Amino acid sequence: MNKDEIINRVNEVIESSKIQNYPVDVIGIAHNNGFRVYEQYLPQKVSGMIMVDKEKPIDNFGSNKVIVINKYDAAMRRRFTIAHELAHYFLQDCDSIKLYAHRDEGKSSSAESDANFFASNLLMPEKLLNNAINAAKDRLYGILPDSILEIIISDIFQVSLSAARIRLLQLKIIS
Repeated sequence: MNKDEIINRVNEVIESSKIQNYPVDVIGIAHNNGFRVYEQYLPQKVSGMIMVDKEKPIDNFGSNKVIVINKYDAAMRRRFTIAHELAHYFLQDCDSIKLYAHRDEGKSSSAESDANFFASNLLMPEKLLNNAINAAKDRLYGILPDSILEIIISDIFQVSLSAARIRLLQLKIIS
């Protein structure tokens, strides 16, 4: 899937979820799409997983749509993981039970890269991001070094500093 198609899909999700403020309520988006979100202690290299079964509830969860996130991870990481797992649902056809484990080990498939791009766009939609940047510039009289902007965006969108930096680079807001 190309980047424009992913952005269009994210925008559909944002619109249908009536997202107008930051930080984006990613758990609310999950719930509005029928998901139950659980925190469990998972192996260190697994941030989360998504399970969908259109036929029956998934064992031990009482729902046919489940996202499990790693309780060991920081809150900002868990938010990104939920958005990432939702990306698998919105970008791929989930006709039967499927399991996706998100690992942070350098190499990733195109599906994982697409899910990360989707998550970044969902948690930091361009329109809301620009609104936040303009508000920050107004408060700081237009003087906003890149390093400070990254911290501000990380804080108000409740994402990691690296996620904020990557998103700002994607939009060519910083260099």
